[in-house]
Amino acid sequence: MEKKFNLYDLFGFGIPGAILLAILYGIGREFDWVLPVEGSVATSFAFLSVSYVLGHLILHFARTNAKSNKKKESPLSNEFLNEDHPEFHPMFKAQLRTAIEKEFKVVLPQKKGDADSATINQAVFDLCYAYVIQRGKGFYTENFNALYGMCRSMKYVVYFGIVYAWIIVFTRGTLSVSLDIFSLVLSTNLVLLIVIFGLYLGEIFEKANIAYAKLFVLSVYRAFYCLKIGPEKDGK
Repeated sequence: MEKKFNLYDLFGFGIPGAILLAILYGIGREFDWVLPVEGSVATSFAFLSVSYVLGHLILHFARTNAKSNKKKESPLSNEFLNEDHPEFHPMFKAQLRTAIEKEFKVVLPQKKGDADSATINQAVFDLCYAYVIQRGKGFYTENFNALYGMCRSMKYVVYFGIVYAWIIVFTRGTLSVSLDIFSLVLSTNLVLLIVIFGLYLGEIFEKANIAYAKLFVLSVYRAFYCLKIGPEKDGK
């Protein structure tokens, strides 16, 4: 039976979307742009639905922004299968490459500089992921994929949180009461702390995003290896 809801829906879309929606609602309430919301089944359903849609939008923005600001380093999925890549023992890498070439009828590039190396490796990675999922062995890989998607989105959700914190400082803080020098210094320091903490938190999510992306790629190839070569193949 095909699953209608998975971990990616929850972590990749639901959680970032819910946090972003809460932030946007808070901003709206600060300026009286939205009315207070009472708890009900209909409200909860609307909140979950809008959160899910927002999760898709923020992840799409994150992916688009990542492509437009692409670094010189290629994604691990574009390089992992190259023989000169250090991940995995050479013996296991050779077995994995042989199994992939046999299963998908392809000839894998030997090293990074080979023609169409990145394109072929990315296509092969997508095929391996589909192979693992279709054989019901994707739960291990989906965990990392879901966390990878969440961290990618949360980096940008944090920036909305910084804006919301600024608004709270300037609408509820000391500047709204008086403009004496002490209040000015206090509010300025709060804003600086918010910016520093927000940027630091965004950097944490960026590093987590890179780490989970690597774990996701490795988990796909490990699962494929077990299906084609390891105990799963031998029926043990």
